[in-house]
Amino acid sequence: MFLDWKQEIGIIQINYFNIMRKLKLAGFEDVKISGLFLLPPMLFNKINWLNKLNIFLGNIPLLKLFAFRCIITATK
Repeated sequence: MFLDWKQEIGIIQINYFNIMRKLKLAGFEDVKISGLFLLPPMLFNKINWLNKLNIFLGNIPLLKLFAFRCIITATK
């Protein structure tokens, strides 16, 4: 089954800076975004050190802009 691209509308706008801006506009404070995995983790599950490297690289300040997943914490 093929998913329609209409489900992906706006995915380009989902990035670190837009998420930060939207959360602050919504009244959230102390917003922190951590990267979780630079690349999809299923590629590295079988090799432990590659998995750890993938986690580490996903949270480097410049690279976390491109992280596979993000952990967002904030207070309101």
